[in-house]
Amino acid sequence: MAWMARKYAGMAAVCAVAAFCWTSVAEAALVIRGTRIIYPAQEREVSIQLENKGKDPILVQSWLDLGDATVAPSDIQVPFTLSPPIVRLDGDKRQVVRMVYSGDVLPPDRESVFWINFLEVPPKAAGDNYLQFTYRTRLKVFFRPQALTGEPALAPKKMQWRVVTENGQRYLEARNPTPFFVSLFQAKLAADGAKPVEVAVDMVKPFSSERFLIKRQAQAFKTGALLQFQAVSDFGGTIDAEARLQ
Repeated sequence: MAWMARKYAGMAAVCAVAAFCWTSVAEAALVIRGTRIIYPAQEREVSIQLENKGKDPILVQSWLDLGDATVAPSDIQVPFTLSPPIVRLDGDKRQVVRMVYSGDVLPPDRESVFWINFLEVPPKAAGDNYLQFTYRTRLKVFFRPQALTGEPALAPKKMQWRVVTENGQRYLEARNPTPFFVSLFQAKLAADGAKPVEVAVDMVKPFSSERFLIKRQAQAFKTGALLQFQAVSDFGGTIDAEARLQ
């Protein structure tokens, strides 16, 4: 794994130099089924389907990380194994990568999250002058203990919201009382009939709170103000929800 990381780092440097004299550009060919992976604890393994939509062969390296995309694969310890971790995928072909949980202890009362990486390396282009890219895709992996109660799809609607002020800045605070991660990607907050204010939101961990900056600080948001937001389902779709500020 380490030698692969060094090889790709060197290749990236070559690509940067070649950018001044390129004549052709390779395009990403790798397609991954799904936008997130759910790993139920009771399953022996989870399969991830890869497909090469291009005509030329590609090399695909797979690994998991803990959320820091800058850490080298050789320096990461996760309770999963991937088989195969490196694969040659010919044009118009498919390949299944199997993820197996090693059984290491993870919290039994809530989900855990990891990130799976797929690095696509295209074949070397013909000729001396070319620009070559490696493409990296990262997906979230949610490990779901068997003993969890409740429905993940209902978790967004159980969120509790309020506006708080800290150091002169106002924030939209989201509290997640469920054992599931809630991935938010859009939120609009209405104030006294004015135009709704969009707030940039992100993922909220189980049994925790996150604060998101409200950029339009001039408006006042009272208890009972309407919040409309969207979350991501297990299948990558959207869950529309609304709530009142507490």
